[in-house]
Amino acid sequence: MEQRVAIKNSHSRPGLSVRLEYWYHSYKELWRESCKESELYRIDEVIFWYADLLRSF
Repeated sequence: MEQRVAIKNSHSRPGLSVRLEYWYHSYKELWRESCKESELYRIDEVIFWYADLLRSF
């Protein structure tokens, strides 16, 4: 719970990248309930590319 509070209070770009990665972790759990695992790598690439881009600013 403390992590979520820290993440919500973080408005910097690196904070946004962390929030995006936490969101994606939850999304992957939902994805695995109804979709093929083999398609997840494409989404991985986009999410982690974008998180890295946010960190670079």
